[in-house]
Amino acid sequence: VETARWNYQKALEINPTNAIALKRLGIIAANSGDDAAAVKYLKQAFANDQDDRDVLLALGYAMIQQGQPEWAIANLSRASPLGDDVDRRS
Repeated sequence: VETARWNYQKALEINPTNAIALKRLGIIAANSGDDAAAVKYLKQAFANDQDDRDVLLALGYAMIQQGQPEWAIANLSRASPLGDDVDRRS
């Protein structure tokens, strides 16, 4: 995990809007319990792709942990229909 975090941070030094690096750093932060960092990275990733279900789900759960239930519900609600679209295409 530390190697991945280091590589993604280097990618952001080169390109601060790298969507993959932002998403992965946000998910790594969420998985390690650093919800403030998770929200920071995932909000930036969301700005790049507002229909990324993984970003929306991780952001919603991180916002629950941050005591922001209204924003969590908004993100989780937005992610829900995106999952339905994926299921219909299968």
